Amino acid sequence: MVKFSKYNVILEHKIILEYYYGPTNVDDLIALRTRLAQDKDFNPQFNLLIDLRDAAFEINWDKLHVYNDFIKANPIMIGKRFVSLLTDV
Repeated sequence: MVKFSKYNVILEHKIILEYYYGPTNVDDLIALRTRLAQDKDFNPQFNLLIDLRDAAFEINWDKLHVYNDFIKANPIMIGKRFVSLLTDV
């Protein structure tokens, strides 16, 4: 199965849309966050709508700590916002 992730920053609504498709691991999450943080329109205060319905997560607890450490090491990622997740379960 092919995998990919993408995002879209909608400035006028102050929201970031994220979409994940296929097998998704911590490296994929970090890669998307890295691309997002480099986007000139990124604002950590924008709300997030994350679509996970087509993703198949391949993440265990140990790897979750890697993602958590990445976020802590990159304070630009941290903001006060609402997050909504779209899932199939």
